[in-house]
Amino acid sequence: MNCVLICCDTFRWDMVGHPVVQTPAIDRLVREGVTFSNAFGEGLPTIQARRTMFTGLRSFPWRHDMGSRGLSPAIPGWHRIPDEQTTLSEFLYEQGVVTGLVGDTYHMFKATQNFTRGFCCWDFIRGQEGDPVRSGPLSAVDVSPYHPEGKNDLTLWPTLTQYLLNMLDRQTEEDYLTPRVFRRASKWLEENRDNAPWFLWVDSFAPHERWDPPMEFADAYYVTDQSRNYIQPQLINGTDPTPAEIERTKALYYGYVTFVDKWMGVFLDKLEQMHLLDDTAVIFTSDHGTELWDRGRFGKGQDRLLGYNTRIPLVMRLPEGEKGGSVRPDLVQHQDLFPTICRLMGLEPPEEFGLAGRDLFNASERAPDRIIIAWGTNVSVRNNRWNLTLDSTEKDGVHALYDLQNDPEECHDVRCSHPEVVQESLMFLENTLGPRPYEIKHRGDRRQAPALAVSIRPNG
Repeated sequence: MNCVLICCDTFRWDMVGHPVVQTPAIDRLVREGVTFSNAFGEGLPTIQARRTMFTGLRSFPWRHDMGSRGLSPAIPGWHRIPDEQTTLSEFLYEQGVVTGLVGDTYHMFKATQNFTRGFCCWDFIRGQEGDPVRSGPLSAVDVSPYHPEGKNDLTLWPTLTQYLLNMLDRQTEEDYLTPRVFRRASKWLEENRDNAPWFLWVDSFAPHERWDPPMEFADAYYVTDQSRNYIQPQLINGTDPTPAEIERTKALYYGYVTFVDKWMGVFLDKLEQMHLLDDTAVIFTSDHGTELWDRGRFGKGQDRLLGYNTRIPLVMRLPEGEKGGSVRPDLVQHQDLFPTICRLMGLEPPEEFGLAGRDLFNASERAPDRIIIAWGTNVSVRNNRWNLTLDSTEKDGVHALYDLQNDPEECHDVRCSHPEVVQESLMFLENTLGPRPYEIKHRGDRRQAPALAVSIRPNG
């Protein structure tokens, strides 16, 4: 069996089956596949999540003290895969599987990282976010259409400046990065159809901000002349935005989701046209979600380990639509992907790998009662009823306890009325990861490459 995994960054779980947002390609996967309705990240955000997916091991605690000079962002746990850990692609390659990686998630391809390990070939589509594709002309960049006050301040959000600089030559829809990723992945299929068995990882940075689809995709959800297009949505946090500004910014995200789905559909159509769906498993997932004004904010962060940030979509289409349309409510995390993919492909990972996940289609492997999710120093201990959040570096660092049954939006802290649940969750955490507090051995290297707009004066 072959396998394709599609990871789309910052794709909220509730975009799958959303009552308004159109995602026909993903809807097809849902109809023909298995949807895991309680899937969550483990170590977050971008690099931490992919390290867990690539190795099948927990990323948290951030126990590896390794250099990351020049790496940005410089946050706890944002580092390369440790040399002693075997990646999924390395294991598959050693078993005779042809492995490929196509993506525009530029953090994976930085000089300080090693996420290309074990791939027979890999293709990096450049230009997302702060990827330093070009350094000028800065005079051609204007951020004022995206600024709440209409200021052309290139230093305000340097990654926005760099992104706009990277996009200067974009003219048609197919010049956008998302189509380029999925078209290249489609070409990979043509090149490798005779190399079975094969494994292809497609990594789309969209719909991560900048929420910058062709504007007709956003217009399908909300049109107004009372708002700018805040493709860097964090720029309106704290500005008391109007209802029109909030709805238009949501529409930018919704439109980006639909744009990603369109081009994912082009890729899935290619699989079908090449008659590959009969012997290929297709997996769709993400690293984490984002906030769409759920708590008066856009974007995500370690201070809010709530469902909209930590829950992920996970849909698996097996060959010939086996188990099509079914829903699994058991708790699932990123570390489960490694063993599941191996066994779908008829391979057994060695015990010495010490994988932390389970084969999701092996009924004898019991689902966990609780899971652990971490971002920075903060941790969430969650099951189907409760979500406990805390600072893992403090002995008494509990932040809040949420009753998911009576408070699904996670608005009310009930730790004082349920001290026994707090203790049960803390005991599970320490039984799994060891006694608290946890030492954060990797905090990132402060010697980062300076952001473009800070280091170069626009008119200097």
